[in-house]
Amino acid sequence: MAAPIQPGFQNQIPSPRADSPRNAAQRAFFQAALGGTAPARAAAEPAPAPRAAPVQRVMTEAPTEAPTRILRPGSILDIRV
Repeated sequence: MAAPIQPGFQNQIPSPRADSPRNAAQRAFFQAALGGTAPARAAAEPAPAPRAAPVQRVMTEAPTEAPTRILRPGSILDIRV
């Protein structure tokens, strides 16, 4: 029989290493979630510095002139759902 014209469409993805930090973190998380005790960390990581919240400009008064066309929703007021 002849060889296939096109190679397989799914690439072979190598399996993750058994000792990867991600696998260790997942294992510790699920072990703690199932009631086991998680192994102690080697060193505590410092907490990230808090960032200042972005300031949003708020329109204090609506325009006094009559609109010349139909306004889109949210063009005068900031509508948040």
